Amino acid sequence: MIYWPISASAPKPSRVALERIDTYMKRGGTVLFDTRDAIDATPGLTDVQTPGMQALRSILSSLDIPELEPVPRDHVLTKTFFLLRDFPGRFTTGRLWVEALPAEDKDDTERPARAGDGVSSILI
Repeated sequence: MIYWPISASAPKPSRVALERIDTYMKRGGTVLFDTRDAIDATPGLTDVQTPGMQALRSILSSLDIPELEPVPRDHVLTKTFFLLRDFPGRFTTGRLWVEALPAEDKDDTERPARAGDGVSSILI
């Protein structure tokens, strides 16, 4: 797992670096992107874009990112550690996003989260 704290002032990674991250995630690796701006982001307002969110969107636009959703009740992350129902960080108002999982199809091996152990390749 790679922990990636997002900084609005950091330069965007090179194309080569982003291609390597993309390959890492497609081969089953997980990246936790942390915008570290929950205090600035008002829950429920989708039109608010903090500098961290804008920097993250710029990075993600260069990657093959699957559809995302808030962590559902039956996600593998809710079955870890102490059977978490929520995912508090420094602030309890944040929301953890993961790869959205379509209905199960036994023949689908497209994304590691469905084909493997249910772990998302991306956490935001």
